[in-house]
Amino acid sequence: MNKIRVLSYPDYKDTEIYTRLIQQLNQSGQEFEELDLSIYGPEFKAELLPKENKDVNVISVGGDGTALKGMYLAYQSDSVLLPLGLGEVGYLVNSDKRKYSKYIKQIIENKFRNEDISKRSVISCPTVNPDWPVFNEIAISKTGSNTLLEFKIKFNDQSIDLKADGIVVSTSGGSTAYSYSAGGPIVDPSFDSVVITPIAPFSKFPRSIVLSSNTAVSITVDTPKYYITSNQPKCDIFFDGVRVNDLPKGDLTNETLFEIKLNERKVKIMGISNNANISEFLSQILR
Repeated sequence: MNKIRVLSYPDYKDTEIYTRLIQQLNQSGQEFEELDLSIYGPEFKAELLPKENKDVNVISVGGDGTALKGMYLAYQSDSVLLPLGLGEVGYLVNSDKRKYSKYIKQIIENKFRNEDISKRSVISCPTVNPDWPVFNEIAISKTGSNTLLEFKIKFNDQSIDLKADGIVVSTSGGSTAYSYSAGGPIVDPSFDSVVITPIAPFSKFPRSIVLSSNTAVSITVDTPKYYITSNQPKCDIFFDGVRVNDLPKGDLTNETLFEIKLNERKVKIMGISNNANISEFLSQILR
């Protein structure tokens, strides 16, 4: 029998959904472990997470932030994530409570119907951390009161210069997160793509550029020469909203290169569709 890891935060453990989940797992005799995500802090110290083996399926209870951490664990063990939603807003969680029991049963038995599993593309930035899978977006933004950043974006033997407060490189599944807030398009998750969207661009630049997901993208970041200081990093980098800032070694006031690529393996998620539900998404954010 496979093992199950249940992820959540303390505030969610008194909810009806969490209580019913634990009851169903106990009644099945299934071996499971509860993991309190609050102990990993806002920086999500991934090195403190348990090292996953195969056949450790994951159930997250909470919102999209909790689901993203569940995706991280499920991806590392090449297993399946079941993200159970609690609130009204959530694009990475299943909110149809009528199906929860059925999905939990499949997780317990480790037998899945193909139509219930969504596979989504994963990107990474090996020049920062080759072992950190990114499901929504990689964001590079100016630090504090720093001035705007100078970017050189290269792909398909082309080079584009950009001055902006930052840049977001997202997957199709992540197009409804930070990329959308920055003015990017909504992209159907079934369409494998990489979306490049500037944050508050100073120079004229397309609102977004949508590329095939297998396009290798390199981004060089520099601070304008008149603003360089020797003791201030010029930018922050975020993986799925977690500030990592493990920048390539060297002087941070010099140019920093970010290589972004598509991972060969996809993340497996139960209970969410690979087709964008535009009306549901817009109804959630416009409430």
